[in-house]
Amino acid sequence: PTPDEAAAFVEELERLLAGLHERDRRAVELTLTGESPAAVSQRLGCSERTVRRTLELVRQRLANRRSGDARPQGRCP
Repeated sequence: PTPDEAAAFVEELERLLAGLHERDRRAVELTLTGESPAAVSQRLGCSERTVRRTLELVRQRLANRRSGDARPQGRCP
């Protein structure tokens, strides 16, 4: 991506993370650093399924924002 595209993505990600609960935000941050869902679940003290569901919800929200539909599709567990 170009520097402008990268900056826009970072801004969008920051907006998305700002709307999450602390644990959910941390799960996304750890995943972006390369941690596996299993490792993230151990670090955060939750199930791997919870981490995967959180990541999927964040992906859905990001896709919705990119398509112009900013309606929330639920909340991270």
